[in-house]
Amino acid sequence: MALKRTVETLEAVGEKFRALYEPKDGKFVLSSEIEVEGTVDKSKLDEFRTNNVALLKERDELKAQYAGVDPVKYAELSALAQKAKADADAAQEAAAKKAGEWDKLMTQRTKEQADAAKAEYQAKLDAQTLENKTLRTNLEKLAVEQAILTAAAGTIADTASEDILSRARSIFSLDASGNPVAKGPDGQLLSTADGSPLTIKAWVELMKVKAPHLFKGSSGGGATNNANSGAGGEGPNPFAKATWNLTQQGKLLKTNSDKARQLASLAGVKL
Repeated sequence: MALKRTVETLEAVGEKFRALYEPKDGKFVLSSEIEVEGTVDKSKLDEFRTNNVALLKERDELKAQYAGVDPVKYAELSALAQKAKADADAAQEAAAKKAGEWDKLMTQRTKEQADAAKAEYQAKLDAQTLENKTLRTNLEKLAVEQAILTAAAGTIADTASEDILSRARSIFSLDASGNPVAKGPDGQLLSTADGSPLTIKAWVELMKVKAPHLFKGSSGGGATNNANSGAGGEGPNPFAKATWNLTQQGKLLKTNSDKARQLASLAGVKL
């Protein structure tokens, strides 16, 4: 006789089984470590339910995919198609033997099989190439965005992140070694005023000059952006003709040579 999972009093079970019960909420419950005939462990039951749900979902998807298809008729038509092909092949072979063109027929069939295999291989290759291209595009996007956010950490205006990232993605990509490189619309590498490759760090500093409204500390959309202004509107440009200042130029070259080159380039001065 199977033991009950829960009883009101211990007197409801035989004396030799009473030690298997534990008091709970005013009743007595069979210990969870005891397997009761006719019951299933909860973890196994959960696993069964999960598998059952997955099978039902798969069944529904298959039903939707083949909705309106009569499996019996499909099997009949498939068998007829196979028989028709076999009959056609037999007739073709008989005609080839009669005409003395058996070798020619075999060569033709071999070529057809090879072409079909080649087409199947090419389709798989094209699909894999497309997948690899998509993965690389996503990788480039993530790598460039991470590099930009790192280089401009703490300086981007609260609502300007997507604008800056969009601009960066339009010119930066990854080279064969996985390093970000800047290219123009013509595919040529972009460089700074001194001819060195345009790095993400240098690009961020250049953007602070060209689009200071995208960074914190600027005066917004009307921020100064001309040859006479410093990066981000931070004082006059010491390289501009109207604000020429040799002392400030020297200081800037010592403390931030990249910024100095950018300001000089903006003012039309070659360092």
